[in-house]
Amino acid sequence: MKLIAPCGVAPIVEEDVVAIDIDCGYLVKSKAVSSAEVHYVIGDLNYLPFRSQSFMTVNCWNVLEHLGTKEQVIDELSRVSKCGADLDFSAGIRAGDQFLGRLSRNYNRIVTQGFHRWTAPSAEYIRLISKDYQITQLDYPCAANLIILVALMDIFGLTVSEAAEWQGKGKRLGRAQFISNRIGRFIQPAFNLFKKSEYWRELLSQTVIIQALRKQRCPGEKMV
Repeated sequence: MKLIAPCGVAPIVEEDVVAIDIDCGYLVKSKAVSSAEVHYVIGDLNYLPFRSQSFMTVNCWNVLEHLGTKEQVIDELSRVSKCGADLDFSAGIRAGDQFLGRLSRNYNRIVTQGFHRWTAPSAEYIRLISKDYQITQLDYPCAANLIILVALMDIFGLTVSEAAEWQGKGKRLGRAQFISNRIGRFIQPAFNLFKKSEYWRELLSQTVIIQALRKQRCPGEKMV
């Protein structure tokens, strides 16, 4: 059994999945575009309505940057994970968000000071997850195209919403995307070299991706 927490509005194509979100509207939209039979649950990640050790796979993507209760959420994910369960996790990085915010007034006003106001350094996510999980892989996707795009946002008068809809339509957005993609193609190798440095990795990546395995037994934990 797999838990997707939260599910957002993304389509789900796998079977044997439980999807939870605090927003009923998101659940309705996800169900409308999903091809699999999914059990949808309205609930709070701080207090997951599931028994301990219920899931062999847990996905938690791009939500902790929106919440100030990181430790509580990760503790709950750990509680409902079976021993040896897989965790697939991603979250926004504070340094990357702040750098993008310096490039674009819109991004700083709407994202850094709004939606992503709870972003943390990747070391904080790693510390919290390592308590109950054995981390098997870390990745820092390079945000080259996004960095260029937010720098162009003010020039073309784009909003964050327009820029975030990478497939959006419109002449101004299309021109900004075209320029961003062309420039990004040439400088991506340089960005990848920078990523070898911890400082630049935090700055040039907007997200940290963590894959981990639930430890067989954690200190002081009673197996149920």
